[in-house]
Amino acid sequence: MLNPEVIVGDLDFSGNLTIRETIYLAIKQAILDGKLSVGERIVEKTFAEAFRVSRTPVREALRRLESEGHVQYIPRTGVVVTGISKADVIEVYKIRKALEALVIEQVIENFTDQDVENLKIKIDESRVLAQGDNTSILVTKYQSFNDMLMDIAALPRLRVVLSQITEYVLRFRRISASKQSRRDQAIEEHEQILEAIVQRDLQRAVSLNNTHLDGALAIILNELFSDDE
Repeated sequence: MLNPEVIVGDLDFSGNLTIRETIYLAIKQAILDGKLSVGERIVEKTFAEAFRVSRTPVREALRRLESEGHVQYIPRTGVVVTGISKADVIEVYKIRKALEALVIEQVIENFTDQDVENLKIKIDESRVLAQGDNTSILVTKYQSFNDMLMDIAALPRLRVVLSQITEYVLRFRRISASKQSRRDQAIEEHEQILEAIVQRDLQRAVSLNNTHLDGALAIILNELFSDDE
């Protein structure tokens, strides 16, 4: 089991967040970063002692994480980090396809010349990072491209829904970005999607985005579930 002291450094009680919120964010980030692995127990008492807080804010944070699907309570075992099934991954990517099509549609209606230039900058920055070995930073840059599309789309309620999906995806998205060939391909696909957006070709832009997501999904399924075949 991970020593919770490893993520104590992620705690910052000096800001405006409550203790519960701070602990929630620290544990969730540890799950997303893989510091807390699938099946690992999160012992309330041990974490409370490491964080130097009462058990109450840890318990409340774990309840919130359970409602989001990051952890689950198992009788006679306790709270553990949830696993990811093949069906989970496939479902998430189906949802992304549907929701991102709505984003692209709105982007085509809203974008400006400056938006296009800013998106090109994001792609260029990704191209530089793709030649390095820091997958986490590259994934963050990929996400910043998607975040900028969300900014342009200006659909706040859809953004909330997609943000929840994105957090779930981040748990295995790094697998897709770990292969150099996929990194290069993903950047090329972003360029093609942007080109279709600039041409206001909704059908092509959505089709390209679906292909982009299918490529990432195929790699993830192969890496995580190839033994299931």
